[in-house]
Formats: sequence, structure tokens, C-alpha cells
Amino acid sequence: MIGLRVRLLITVVIAAVLTGACAASQADSYEVTLQSENGWEIMTFSGTKANRVSFSERGMLIAVNQSASPLIFPLPAAKTIDEVSLQLEIDGYLDLDGSSQGEKDADDFIFRLGLVHAGERRLNFLQRSVAPAWIRRLYELAPDNTGISHIEFYNVYSDRQLAGKSRIHPRSDLMLENFISPRPVDGNQLAMRFKPESAKPVLAIWLSIDGDDTGSSYQILLKDLILKTN
Repeated sequence: MIGLRVRLLITVVIAAVLTGACAASQADSYEVTLQSENGWEIMTFSGTKANRVSFSERGMLIAVNQSASPLIFPLPAAKTIDEVSLQLEIDGYLDLDGSSQGEKDADDFIFRLGLVHAGERRLNFLQRSVAPAWIRRLYELAPDNTGISHIEFYNVYSDRQLAGKSRIHPRSDLMLENFISPRPVDGNQLAMRFKPESAKPVLAIWLSIDGDDTGSSYQILLKDLILKTN
């Protein structure tokens, strides 16, 4: 009888531990809303035609027509992110026309997901007065008395020569890029999962989807976006 009671007690304890582990696992995953505009900031670049962005039960649809514009999702609080996973549906291709992707006049990517990392950089009064709106907003994402470090981008690339490479963006050392996933040759579905390069807390998600340099037209449907945090 004592042995039976001990086995029952062990079973109850194990079940409680597993239940707690499952609850903790769920609590450590943050699903970014894609079915509505709530929480998203749709910005524009001066002098550049903007993408068309819409939301539905299927997710966030970004229509590119020789256009480009950033999308920002500030997190409720700075979070250390262990892993990012997402699913895309891609309709169309970049028109690179033999150009080397990422170079001048061909710096378009079907999908860039950026993590805005907290740090010490801040704008002084003069810099703030002349900076474009998207730069000012980037720095405004940081809590009081702090700043930003950089935006680390994880890109879907079309030029296979970029496979596995990284770079500091030639226009700004604030932007680091990692070329982690090729655009599928067959089909239009793409699942991505990656671990961030930096352990610095993340302030916001930054999406950059463009076709202005190459005169490209295509559509991206972002169906889910989940952040594993601690």
C-alpha cells in the first residue's frame, strides 16, 4: 500500500511539473499580432513611393509596386529574444536583371526582419533636428535615459551568392544584415526560424520589404510571427 501511495505521489508531482513547464513555455512565447493594425506603425521614406499594407484573418499583406516603406512593431517592454519563427507566402520575384543584390541600385530584398536592440547610442539636438522621421522614431523606441545599439536584420535573399553571408549596411553602421534564407525557387511558402546574433534586449520589430531600387512588384503575406523570449 505504501509503495502504491509513493508511486501515486510521484505521478502527481511529475504531472504538476510537466503542467508548469508547458505553462512556462507558453508564457515565454510572444505572438506578434498580424490580423489587425493594432501595435504596428506604418512609416514612409521621404521621396519614395510607399508599399500598400493591409490586415486580415490570414495575416499582414504587403504589396510592393516599385516601392518601399518600413513597418515597426514596438514591444510592450524590452525583451531578450532567444528565437524568432515566422511563415511567409511570397507572390512574385525581385527583378534584379543580372545586378548583384545588395549593391547600389539593387539594394532590394523580398523580406528583411530587423530586431532593434537596446544600447547607448542617442541623437544629440543637432542630429535630431536634421534626421529623417524614421531615424528619429528609431531612437524614440528606447526608454528614457537609454539608447539603441543597432538593427540586426535577417534577410530572405534572391541572389544565391549571398548565402550565409553578413554585412554592415553601406549606408549606415546602425544596420547589420544576415542573409539566412533563399527565396524558394519552387512554390511560394517559406518558413523561417533563427536565433538572434545579439543577446542585447530587443525594443521593436522592424520589417523592411522593398522594390524601389529594382522597379519590382510582388506581394508578401506574413502569416505568423512568434518570438521566444526569456
